[in-house]
Amino acid sequence: MATLTKAHSDRQYAAAQAAVIAGWQASGHALAQAGAKGFHPFAVMAAAGAPTVAYPSGDAHAGQWRHIRDGIVAVVEPATKTIVTVYVNVEETALRPDQL
Repeated sequence: MATLTKAHSDRQYAAAQAAVIAGWQASGHALAQAGAKGFHPFAVMAAAGAPTVAYPSGDAHAGQWRHIRDGIVAVVEPATKTIVTVYVNVEETALRPDQL
């Protein structure tokens, strides 16, 4: 797992705790991806429940959103509060106006 500084982990822990209390849960696939990528569980929950950037995934994945925080993208289904998958945030293109 990724090493976090004390301040960083405290912020992520608080956000992760709030996400769990709010009912967010990770799919088996999301858990496997997080483990494979070395993401700390607090960071994944914080990205899902308290993103710094959020936008809809688009027509191909209606109902899903991209929640981004601390370099992690959590693909989520807000209606069920489910984390579908996670990956490293890489800005390949600027956000389109419909994603802002």
